[in-house]
Amino acid sequence: MTHPAPSPLSRVPAPCVHSLYPYDQVLALVDECRPRDVLDVGAGRGALVLSLLRRGYRVRACDLAPEQFGVPGVEVLKADLNRGQIPFPDGSFDLLTCCQVMEHLENPHELVREFWRVLRPGGSAILTVPNVLNIDARLRAFFTGVSSFHRDLGDRLGRVKPGEGLGHVNPIPVQELLWLGQAYGLPVTAVAADWIPRGARLYAPLVAVIRLFTLVSSARSRSRYLMDVANSQPVLFGRRVVLRMTKSDHPPRPRIVPARRSWG
Repeated sequence: MTHPAPSPLSRVPAPCVHSLYPYDQVLALVDECRPRDVLDVGAGRGALVLSLLRRGYRVRACDLAPEQFGVPGVEVLKADLNRGQIPFPDGSFDLLTCCQVMEHLENPHELVREFWRVLRPGGSAILTVPNVLNIDARLRAFFTGVSSFHRDLGDRLGRVKPGEGLGHVNPIPVQELLWLGQAYGLPVTAVAADWIPRGARLYAPLVAVIRLFTLVSSARSRSRYLMDVANSQPVLFGRRVVLRMTKSDHPPRPRIVPARRSWG
């Protein structure tokens, strides 16, 4: 009995593919789109790229430090998104992924405009950002005056060197992300979360109060402040927000995707 030759991807060294970040929800949204050409923006060492390749997608990548990329056979270009464009031509991709990148950039607006430029009509951008509106972050901000996602700002005081990577300089709430999508032609079509932290269920009584307040608020307030999205299950409980933006002039209303992972 003969056995098929192992895939080259199975021989990628473990240090190049290891990631503690759970990409399950990102990959689920990718699979719904069934793209041909995918770009991973801010690819790091290549953990997400490897998962995409193993699903059969054609993938390219860019990163501020492409020398750290560890997946063979994939085109990876240098991209300093604080000082230049995504280094690919207009309309090159059906889908792009961008995980834990936007909060490190000086100008998130320009990043969304770049998403629109490199995507084909009907294409999607799937991104993840720190969830500054989950219940834990809200309580930390209430009691300490700062979100847990701003934790490294005090360690980075001083002059920034050209090309230096930045910390969490721009954690963005989900309402602003919805606004950015509408403003630059990539309205949000799905709102999800990557995982629910251990112990989050202890906040369930407080979450019930927040949802009750949302229900009794006027329709104008709920619409104006996007309260239904801001106080949805993935936003209140999820560690990081996962969004799908779609290049479309007639998008559906954002779909709320409940967090899939069980309590920690």
